[in-house]
Amino acid sequence: MRRVYKEAHAGSCAGAHQVLLDGKPLRTPARAPLDLPTRALAEAIAAEWQAQAETVWPSTMPLTPLAATAIDHHPETGQPVFGATALSPAAAGDWHSYPNRRLAMPCSTRAGERQAHSAASA
Repeated sequence: MRRVYKEAHAGSCAGAHQVLLDGKPLRTPARAPLDLPTRALAEAIAAEWQAQAETVWPSTMPLTPLAATAIDHHPETGQPVFGATALSPAAAGDWHSYPNRRLAMPCSTRAGERQAHSAASA
């Protein structure tokens, strides 16, 4: 995809933090405004967009789809999932509190679990 904007920066509007491309707010694939909970997250996403050269490579912008998915696809309510602990280092490191923690386990933990399960069932 060709880069069609000149500048990306963080901004605020109505209490929400946003990423602005040439002054226009970034939107999610579902066309919702990309309203972010913190200025730091807006600045990090703006930096992803500003770092793009003539061609925009979405694979080099991991925070953008993460935030857009959180806004567009909250599985239970359809509401944004950002809250006091969302995307915080403490929440990200505490995979025990996730409803389906098997999906959040580090790969090495899952491999160890598989080996223990295989030994127990043999």
